[in-house]
Amino acid sequence: MPETASFVLLAKSIAGPRDSSDGSIAAEVFSQALDNAEAQTGATVDQAKVAGGVYDFVVDLTVDVARYAALNREIGSPTAHQIALGFAGALAHNAAVTVETVPVTPLGDPIVADVVHSCTTALEGRPGCTGASLTASDDRTLRLESYVRQQSVGSTPVQVVAQAIAEEWGMLGNKRTGDCTFAAAGHAEQLWAAPGKPKPPVTTDAVYGAYVQARDALRAGANGRRGRSSVRSPGITALDALNYWRTTGIADHRIAAYAAVPRDDPAWVRFAIDRFGCAYVVLGLPDAVVPPHMTFETSPSWEQVPRGLDGRVEPRNSHCVIYIGYDQDMNLTAVTWGGTKLTSWPFHQDYCDEMYVALHDAAHAPSGVNVTKWLKDVAKAEKA
Repeated sequence: MPETASFVLLAKSIAGPRDSSDGSIAAEVFSQALDNAEAQTGATVDQAKVAGGVYDFVVDLTVDVARYAALNREIGSPTAHQIALGFAGALAHNAAVTVETVPVTPLGDPIVADVVHSCTTALEGRPGCTGASLTASDDRTLRLESYVRQQSVGSTPVQVVAQAIAEEWGMLGNKRTGDCTFAAAGHAEQLWAAPGKPKPPVTTDAVYGAYVQARDALRAGANGRRGRSSVRSPGITALDALNYWRTTGIADHRIAAYAAVPRDDPAWVRFAIDRFGCAYVVLGLPDAVVPPHMTFETSPSWEQVPRGLDGRVEPRNSHCVIYIGYDQDMNLTAVTWGGTKLTSWPFHQDYCDEMYVALHDAAHAPSGVNVTKWLKDVAKAEKA
């Protein structure tokens, strides 16, 4: 038996055994698209490269691409072919391909950039589950300090127990693609859902669909000066995600406002979590906590600050989470990758790049917050 297998056979072997419609669609998309990809790249894949975690990754990715193609009625379309070509190129070059160099022309769809990013990081031995675009600033960003009386900041409880939710948090698309700024928003919506009331449709399709629409709008320049995400980046900045959440909505809900929080001050971090239910946070994770073929269950602790070269802030590991609780020692509870993770204050201090709060409902002002002034400033900022 030859040591290489064609991409077409690989795709069929992955999708064929599945009984679901997703599986049959995957076979159709990849049978067509990978024929084209193989012809253009002349690439074959060493069987060893699809073992273990990478094989599982390919299985999941195949179904995801199929679901996307079915949703958009693009079976066998140029978009599907572009997706497969990027996928084939990343495999063939064993992660030497980046979003900038992948042989796909043009990168006209955000899915293509996401898939290439995910393939590349998987083959490098890293998960495609970070993805917040590099930290961006905007001089119109409002600050929470402008709307809170100082005495209110010191009136928070010594601890806030992380609230449980009835269902699983879920990855919300962040297992393989860089939608973490939108997944974090989805997790906040899950947290805010009141007991006994209809739950918001916080599904992977809803959250990831919003992410794709936001990428399309940013590429088209629809967000004007607010758009800070790179056209070629597989992720979206926190500010762009928050702005989309406020103006368009994620999972059928729009927040009323958002504001930056002093991330290095424990009193303000406590206030954010206590009064708003959660804080929306961007971390520049070190390589030490994003190991090869990581899953949530195997991801290292965020309780200790890693030492050495692997403990440095790594911009390509930029990742968005929400904090939903803290204890008397300022250990924080983060929601990420479908679960909760205890995060020490020293870890937060070393790796937190940005922190925000989102106002879920303008009709219910958090204690000590001047929401009226805040909303007026939001309206002014929109006109600036």
